Amino acid sequence: MSQSTPLELVYQIIDIVAKERSLPALNTCSLVSRAWCHYTRPYVFQHITISNPNSSCKHWTRRLKSAPHLIPLITSVALVDKGKHSGHPSWSVDAARESAQTLTHVRSLSIRDFDDASGDFVGHHCAFISNLRNLQSLSLHRVELETAEQLFPFLSIIPSTISSLSLRNVGSHIPYDEYWEVQPISDAGAIPLCLASSGYPWRLRNLTLSSTEVRQDMFSWLLSPAFDLSCLHSLALVAGFQDDTRLHVDQSISALMDQFMTTVAPTLRNLTLAIRGEGTSDNLHIDYIKFTSVLSKLTSLGKLILVSEHRRGLDPWHALSLCNQLLPRLHQPTLKELVLVIDLDLRSTADIQSFGTLPEWASLDINLESSTFRDVLIVVEVSNNVSANNYNEEVEVWVRRALPRAHSRRILQVQAKEYPHDLKPLYHEWVDN
Repeated sequence: MSQSTPLELVYQIIDIVAKERSLPALNTCSLVSRAWCHYTRPYVFQHITISNPNSSCKHWTRRLKSAPHLIPLITSVALVDKGKHSGHPSWSVDAARESAQTLTHVRSLSIRDFDDASGDFVGHHCAFISNLRNLQSLSLHRVELETAEQLFPFLSIIPSTISSLSLRNVGSHIPYDEYWEVQPISDAGAIPLCLASSGYPWRLRNLTLSSTEVRQDMFSWLLSPAFDLSCLHSLALVAGFQDDTRLHVDQSISALMDQFMTTVAPTLRNLTLAIRGEGTSDNLHIDYIKFTSVLSKLTSLGKLILVSEHRRGLDPWHALSLCNQLLPRLHQPTLKELVLVIDLDLRSTADIQSFGTLPEWASLDINLESSTFRDVLIVVEVSNNVSANNYNEEVEVWVRRALPRAHSRRILQVQAKEYPHDLKPLYHEWVDN
């Protein structure tokens, strides 16, 4: 089979499977033939997962020392807390250091699902990160520290080679109170300069923050000498995993956010706003955006993306209403691209017509007519609860009918499919190698 399959087709098949992030499927491809194995290997080992039991860390170190040809293939590593309640010993500082020194080509690191009640996090993670000499991208997702003050000394040891940073639900929760339904993240306040400095400033190009990070400590750190924000190109503000009970942004925090947005305005080209449902407290960043004049300050913004954080998180009415509220606030001359991702839950075929005849479509069409957009992409993620029939084409037709002006200007693209983005790490992850 492999001999009669054109190489271009082999590349395409493997590339599609890799984009689905399915390691079992990639392993299956590698078993087709030696040629398929050769082309699949870089995808299989591009990303590896190391869980915190010492055995996982030592396993990878031994494996790579016995097969050093695999080391250059590994460019992305995820550290995951899986042994905290299993009785396995956590990895040691020495094991972490040796593992990082072996992984010489790692450019991207993700740390997620860590609870540092034991205080082990800072020690072995500092040893691991400080030995990654070529690190360019760092993501911290759901990292719980013992105290709020621990976060910034830990962040200060990260190499200044970082150009992409993602912080989502990172810090220390306020001790449980019976009046709180959830435990909000505590705020350490203004960060001392001695903790904010990391030697050479980070020249970030991409930054992702959840609404949980809308805090005084976080924005005072971002505005400190630890950062050179003159290169920031893309900013994503996303929802906070239902861990934030605040309904409004405090005035002092809002002032820091204003200062931050004014600082990045000259270079910021792409803004992504990820929403989790309507009216939930996790959307604190949306509250700030809607009730301030910050969007008008983004004089270099070329692309705006409005997307749901998870399936069924941004229904049609909410998506269109939010878009219509934001577009008039934007500084128009530089805007060229708009991406609006809508979640459509089909419970009956009548829902398609109801979706296509919402009055908010007419308002959006008028807003688009007075804008400078060259490309408008409307993506509809359809959850079909009606039948096995595919209604995607019908949905696309209704959207084009709803936006006649944009359609006649040939700036409109409509796609009824899942929109690919990296803001859903909890729902779409690599399987452990």
